[in-house]
Amino acid sequence: MIIVIGSFDGFHTGHQTLFKEAAILARELGVEWRVLTFSPHPQLLFPVEDKRLLFTEKERESIANYLSIPGIIKIPFTEKVAGMDPEEFVNNIEKEYRIHGIVVGKNFRFGHKRQGNVDYLALMADRKGWAFRSVDILKQDGNPVSSTMIRGLVSCGLMENALKLLGYPFFIRNSVVAGERRGRLLGYPTANIDVPDQKVIPPDGVYACSVIFKGKIFPAALNIGFNPTFFDVSSVRIEAHLIGFDDNLYGKEINIVFWKKIRGEISFNNIEDLSLQIGMDADEALKISNENVKNCINLQNLSN
Repeated sequence: MIIVIGSFDGFHTGHQTLFKEAAILARELGVEWRVLTFSPHPQLLFPVEDKRLLFTEKERESIANYLSIPGIIKIPFTEKVAGMDPEEFVNNIEKEYRIHGIVVGKNFRFGHKRQGNVDYLALMADRKGWAFRSVDILKQDGNPVSSTMIRGLVSCGLMENALKLLGYPFFIRNSVVAGERRGRLLGYPTANIDVPDQKVIPPDGVYACSVIFKGKIFPAALNIGFNPTFFDVSSVRIEAHLIGFDDNLYGKEINIVFWKKIRGEISFNNIEDLSLQIGMDADEALKISNENVKNCINLQNLSN
């Protein structure tokens, strides 16, 4: 087996270069390849200031399906695992799996206090008779592609830029919950979802999106924020109006795919003005969603 090792907050275009190298090496050796990662993500265990991630565990599984990754090995990330020195970590993997080769990025670090690096891992692989590949860091516009950079783009609402680095659109996968039903009274019913814990969320505003439900794709206008026209909302809401969809989604799991931020959140003087603006937002979202879905192959696979 060829294994690609990493923490992988999602699988962005830089990670995808590792997967391509692993697939090539696996074909050369006549074996399978797998992604070896950690659960939970190490960032959630270490004392970092911002623990938010791009994607949840369940969302990473959707991305793996979308990218046709043949399998994911999840190592439970505990304080014991974090405390292993590099040699102990590699030896533990060897006990569990029959390894033929390893693929990592040039900046890969591992073991207690990140003591192990690519050179050390290459020596260990040579000693064990494993094939070894280290892949150069992918750059776009002169900058290394990284999960940190993409988290920053999403936090600023730059969804098109995030898509370019991810290689697929940023999305949220969660269950629909009951809301105040104001959208239905305005003629624009919405699917409300909980804000996932420890996940990066785009800033307040209205977004052109697509909603994937049971393998079908629906254009949507989505609002993130406090609904400032109303004064009884005390927490951030994520509400998507599915254009051309009129069914009950309560308790159902949906994927909301983000294409572009249309505008910031606005407080309206009256319900009529709000309803008029929602109609214009829906028209814009429909146009943007249709254009993007046309250019995104097998988007519905993100729902599996």
